[in-house]
Amino acid sequence: MNITVDVMTPDGSVPGPLVAWLRKHGITHNIVHYRYGPITGRNQSVKAFLESDGDYLLQIDHDTVPDDDTEAILTAPGDLVYCGQAITPGLKAHLGDGNLCMGACRMSRGLLEKIQPPWFLHTLNADGTKLTKCDCRYFRDKARDVGIESRMVGLCGHLIFMVAKTDEHGHVKYRRPGPYANRIRPTVQLQEPQQQDAGCPSPRPS
Repeated sequence: MNITVDVMTPDGSVPGPLVAWLRKHGITHNIVHYRYGPITGRNQSVKAFLESDGDYLLQIDHDTVPDDDTEAILTAPGDLVYCGQAITPGLKAHLGDGNLCMGACRMSRGLLEKIQPPWFLHTLNADGTKLTKCDCRYFRDKARDVGIESRMVGLCGHLIFMVAKTDEHGHVKYRRPGPYANRIRPTVQLQEPQQQDAGCPSPRPS
């Protein structure tokens, strides 16, 4: 496969776990440094790709942690394939065929050429107080409009800023992300997630 790999990053950095995975596979990648949210970066990535001669575009977020469960993103057939990823522990995850997570997502040239820009967008309700579609769901729906369904081919980790707090019995309960939390990759589920669906993450708990 002739795959162009773009790493989406808000500050130009790429954390070690993702660097190691890219090096393991000998992948040459582009840095897409967005400053005002990932939407502009994703659209810039697609626009530049369509001006190249690549067959597939793989967008990987800088805080994605690929592992053995992620390998199929490089080889699995399909116009729109992705790896499932936890959004925030205890909240919704983007999982399953027909859903979409942009943490690690591969798109074909044929698909992208069928979709009119903007390829990615956040949509809001009438007074702008609620997110009605995240960029993942927005692109998934545009792909559906041209007859392409997404397919989940693997899983990947997610580096998340968060605060963990125990109760008096030592049971860990996740709290919302905080400015002094360490970056970690959750390896066990300590809180039952809400029902998974194809929508955007629910609001973080207070």
